[in-house]
Amino acid sequence: MRKRFLALMLAVLTVLALPTAAFASPQSVDKPQPAAKLPTEEEVHERLMAMQELYPEGSHWDGNSYYIDRNGWKEGGCFGFAIMLQEAAFPDNTMLVRKNAPISIRDVHAGDILSYGITGGSGGHSVIVVEVHDDYVVVAEGNVGNGVSWDRTMSAAEVSAVQYRWTYYNSYESIKNGWYQEDGNWYYYEYNWKVSNAWRTSGGQRYYLGPDGKMAVGWGKVNGQWYYFNDVHDGTYGRLLTNQWLDDEGLRYYLDADGRSVTGWRKVDGQWYYFNDRHDGTYGRMLANEWLNDGGVWYYLGPDGEMAAGLYWVTEGGCEGLYYFNEDHDGTYGKMLSGWQDVGGSRYYFETKHNGLFGQGYVGGTYTIGSSRYDFDTDGRMIGYSGI
Repeated sequence: MRKRFLALMLAVLTVLALPTAAFASPQSVDKPQPAAKLPTEEEVHERLMAMQELYPEGSHWDGNSYYIDRNGWKEGGCFGFAIMLQEAAFPDNTMLVRKNAPISIRDVHAGDILSYGITGGSGGHSVIVVEVHDDYVVVAEGNVGNGVSWDRTMSAAEVSAVQYRWTYYNSYESIKNGWYQEDGNWYYYEYNWKVSNAWRTSGGQRYYLGPDGKMAVGWGKVNGQWYYFNDVHDGTYGRLLTNQWLDDEGLRYYLDADGRSVTGWRKVDGQWYYFNDRHDGTYGRMLANEWLNDGGVWYYLGPDGEMAAGLYWVTEGGCEGLYYFNEDHDGTYGKMLSGWQDVGGSRYYFETKHNGLFGQGYVGGTYTIGSSRYDFDTDGRMIGYSGI
């Protein structure tokens, strides 16, 4: 029992803190996946009675019997039996809270675990409440003469002698846990503590809570990295977007598996793209219809952002014309090449002088190269030699 209490307290105190984020304000009341609604006491009673069919009166359950709870803890003896029944009664709820003495029968609900007689972390006994009456409760318990009992009663006085009450009810009634909407914003609480500057996972999705505890929406900068949180009201408002393209105000971005907005070269679905790494107001945007000089090497990013390779007609972005970009995977794939190039059984020539036309192909005419003259068709293929 002591290890379970320590685990619960550790969960309360553990916070994944990250530096302050800046992000847009939510504009709707879409709620992230909330904590599951509590069942009624009638539903709890019915579920416990279903467990009675599996573990009838007198069936075996001794001090060596155990149950692995939903957190992976091995719970043995009477407490293991009680936890097994409680988790069956509350299959969708996870916010279990321990209440210390004094315990009043007025506070007790069906499905609560009562633990008493604990001294020095050993001994004692735990039961689970099956029915609640004005002045007594009916409990189920394991490890009673090495068996199971379903019909013992405890008076109000006996309940008041209990040291601990493990309950889901008070965790929801008097303690904030999970998502809460306040003043049009969403916040995440853990045992009345408003989470801030931290990531949280809810319903299988990741969210970020800013310095004031508000759920992030839109662009958010965390630990120097840009992320985007869903601003579409599709039931996952505020979730971290990952492994996908993002179109925002006419610009395209790509969010990686961790949700980070990528910069520099990135291969997506087999194609190379370049994402702006300059802090010019469009940091992270995909370059399109643009030339890029990277380390003294020229590349071209087409209208869809894909890096050009092979023969390529540039029609936008300046220096329009025919170019050839390396299509060999030799470490310089996509590099703009100049001079004579043999492509598909034909010869082409691309300007080698840095005269404003560097790399541009000779097309549709007769040109002097060195001391000789050559003829090129409108597709840039050399079709004749005119001599010196």
